[in-house]
Amino acid sequence: MTESIFQKPDCSICNGLGYELVVLDGDTVIEDCVCMVELKRQIGLFKSNIPKRYWNFDIENIDTWRVEENQENYDVVNEYINNLRDNITKGRGFWIISAPGLGKSTILCSILKKSHNLGYRPYYIKASKIIKMKFEALRDPVAARLINYIVEDADIVAIDEMEKVYLASEDSLARNMFFEFISDVYDARKSVLISSNKSRKDSLKGYRTDVQDRLLMLPIIKLRGESARKDW
Repeated sequence: MTESIFQKPDCSICNGLGYELVVLDGDTVIEDCVCMVELKRQIGLFKSNIPKRYWNFDIENIDTWRVEENQENYDVVNEYINNLRDNITKGRGFWIISAPGLGKSTILCSILKKSHNLGYRPYYIKASKIIKMKFEALRDPVAARLINYIVEDADIVAIDEMEKVYLASEDSLARNMFFEFISDVYDARKSVLISSNKSRKDSLKGYRTDVQDRLLMLPIIKLRGESARKDW
């Protein structure tokens, strides 16, 4: 039997029932127990495709020295988070660039988790997975529904590691499907967050002009510092 990725702790409050009776203004009502609230949070993060390692890891956990070295950039990120409702409503996003290990994915996932807490529908995906997902959608109705969900229903989409997409010849199906996805997500006027280890210019080499034009509209946040990964 496969072990569940969700963790519902033994609860001394509800004894595993998932709810508790609460007296409000003299009336007894049923409310979700704190353990059930946490379980629902985990399920929501799973549906948003946020990697489990970020479920309980936020910007606040990033090493202090990294934040201090990029304080003005983190101020921009925090301002974006503090005005998240307005940014999502107006379809605002950004492109964040740095060497590996400086917190790009943490920033993206922190924003997605905050948007989930506010009742929005976020989705996280690595750029290299987009082509695979589009191919799966050609034969798998479930994958096709997921593509439609991201394009039509998600409110904010984070595309991580944009520089790791291999673009084959100009007339390849894979290339065209990747560009179609990026265009559809951007044209849907949802908030788009992108990260890359390389500059935007290098990351966009080989992209169609119309796709470049869309992505060049995103403001850039560039984190300074050497890579925190030994293999870089």
